Amino acid sequence: MPYPQILDMQCTLQGKNIDTNKYRAITIPGSILHASAYWRDFDGQVPQKRVRDDVFDFFAAHMSDPP
Repeated sequence: MPYPQILDMQCTLQGKNIDTNKYRAITIPGSILHASAYWRDFDGQVPQKRVRDDVFDFFAAHMSDPP
C-alpha cells in the first residue's frame, strides 16, 4: 500500500496490541499502486490463496472485537 497508509495501518494494529511479528509492512519500490491492486493475485504459499483472503483472514483473527 502507499507509504503514508502503511503508517496509518501500523498505528491501528499497534493500537489493537497486535504483535508486530504477526505481519509485515512492506512497500514495492517505485509502485504507486494500493495493495488492493494485488488482491486477486495468489500469495505464493502452499496451499495457494488469494492475497485478499490472507488479508481478510488476518483481520478476522486479530481485529474483531471479542464477543
